Amino acid sequence: MAKRVRDSADIQSDIDEVTKRVDDVEAQVEQTEAAVEQATQDRNFARAKLREIAKKLKRLNLCEQERSALVADQQSCVADLTAAENVVERLSKDKEQLREEKLQLREKELQLRAEKLQLREEKQQGASAAGPGVGSAPGAGPTLDALWSSIMARLRAVRELPVGSGVLTFKSGLPVDPTYSSVYIRACYGPLFEELITSNYKNMIITGTPGIGKSCFVYYLVGMLVSLPEPPPYILLEHLTLDDEMLCYDHALGQVLSGTRKDFKAQRNHPKALYISYGIAPNMSSRARIILITLPRRATYKEMEKSGARILYMPLWSLEELLDCHAKVYASKVPEGLAERLYEHYGGVARYVLGVPSLAKLTAAADLDSLLQPLLQPLIKALDASSPAQVQAGLGGLEMGPEASHSLLHIVTKGNFELSHLYFASPFVGNAIVARALKGGLNGLATMMVGTHGAIRGYLFEQGGAFRVVPISSDKTLSRAGPETDLELPSCTSLSFKDTQDIWADGDFHENVYFMPVQANFPVDSVLLVGKTLYLFLMTVADSKTVSATALPSIFTQLGVEKLENVDLCLYYVVPPDILNDFQLRADASWPPGNQQLLAARTRLFLLKGDAEAARLLPQQQAGVNRQKPAATVAAARPVAMMVAPVAKRAAAPSSGRVRRVGGQLLAFWR
Repeated sequence: MAKRVRDSADIQSDIDEVTKRVDDVEAQVEQTEAAVEQATQDRNFARAKLREIAKKLKRLNLCEQERSALVADQQSCVADLTAAENVVERLSKDKEQLREEKLQLREKELQLRAEKLQLREEKQQGASAAGPGVGSAPGAGPTLDALWSSIMARLRAVRELPVGSGVLTFKSGLPVDPTYSSVYIRACYGPLFEELITSNYKNMIITGTPGIGKSCFVYYLVGMLVSLPEPPPYILLEHLTLDDEMLCYDHALGQVLSGTRKDFKAQRNHPKALYISYGIAPNMSSRARIILITLPRRATYKEMEKSGARILYMPLWSLEELLDCHAKVYASKVPEGLAERLYEHYGGVARYVLGVPSLAKLTAAADLDSLLQPLLQPLIKALDASSPAQVQAGLGGLEMGPEASHSLLHIVTKGNFELSHLYFASPFVGNAIVARALKGGLNGLATMMVGTHGAIRGYLFEQGGAFRVVPISSDKTLSRAGPETDLELPSCTSLSFKDTQDIWADGDFHENVYFMPVQANFPVDSVLLVGKTLYLFLMTVADSKTVSATALPSIFTQLGVEKLENVDLCLYYVVPPDILNDFQLRADASWPPGNQQLLAARTRLFLLKGDAEAARLLPQQQAGVNRQKPAATVAAARPVAMMVAPVAKRAAAPSSGRVRRVGGQLLAFWR
């Protein structure tokens, strides 16, 4: 008797059996996890009891009977602890075996579904050979994508995706980049996903500095989508590496099909479908919700932006996050010291700090400098290819600078993945650009400062250092109250602010942040809180400045200073060195402050001398102990002083008019 050929019903029956077995295994996993949790509690209880007994045994006044009883309890507790640890170990192995079995069952389910699809395709081909029938279409149509289907099976098999700083591994490698097989789950991925699914915007754009993990986010995004209580019926994916190919994950089938946009027109127009496009302008006629993940290239996202899509910006990596990823993914491929050195040059970009060096043939015995230099060549070439004018254009906007500027200028985010500003990739990059601008003289630096909306100012100031200051008396005379002393400021970050909310993020006045007002008419040029001291800086190139006891409280009110407790208030008038000796502060009719102007009365006044020799690095900066930012260099310290009160060095007898003109040029960038 001939063996009956398997049909779709037979295959579906096998699929149902596998699915039922998967459900059973999932139930066993849950039971095992509960047992592991209970055994862990028993183990922790036994450990705590042992510690308590050990403390009691250290008492000197114990009688022999009490000591014997405690020793007996200790032995019993050790036995309980050993038993609990054995149970935890056994159950943990059982849980891993069950999860492996579940994964194998999912793979078998995938094979069965592939068999079912192949059978359906064979029937369609047979019908096509007999002649075109109703509903037939020219072309091969969608086909099964086995690799992506296995990826989806892997994601479905994971009960819960790893949280921030976890790792997701794919044995077959990543489909769009098989060189890598692991995805590090960044801490920002979870909040970014929440922002996507809870937003009132139908379409979303995700962008950011190239190389910070946008492509890896695709796997996390898809994995989270299929784990939702109600997953999208279809997840469509386009990727710039797939040419004209479109992938469609059919949740009901549990398979990924490969075809063209035309092949999946019906799925793209399903209102509950999700359409992910990576690096390609999506088809905006689709009814599905669209998420575009792309480089900061407006040509790709301009149509979506015009249609009202919201743009989200992925943040840069911190050094701590990079080192955590290094320990979990790259420890055997990249020396930790090399990763730190690369961070000092490339900034928070994982591609160049970890990814690229992991593919290089590094010699284990080589010193870090010899390993570093070849890896810095892309950055050196980007610097060589970008003029100060191009960098200035890049700082002016995402689309203004050349493509190479993405390595030099990074996108800094704030709040809920919003754009804050563009900034130098690292002090190394900032120093190189400032040095190049200085080759054109102070006028070259001034021009650059004027056009960068405070970016240069923030970079230069955040290096920190020791500045020469002169104390001023608070009486009516406003005379000098002592000799020059040092004002020591730590290195800090810089941010622009529009209103008080930007300064008081999360309810706290952020410390060690150099805040620069966006409004040109704000009464001071910058604000910095360090410990219990609030510094206000006001730059001037005039011969004198009027001090008002009524104006100061208004400034403090705008900054929300009344919410700060027990802080010293200091106002620094930043003055060019050539006029410092003759510079005068003049009191208006409201000075000195009265009982109604308590904040003004608490404010100490200073003159700050700003020239190229006025600032020097603090010892801790020279030692490079600041792990958050690489230590500032002497080359970086000099522009600091020039920023504070820029002035040309004196020739034989320079006129104060020339100094004033140079200072006036640079004053524009403060304002």
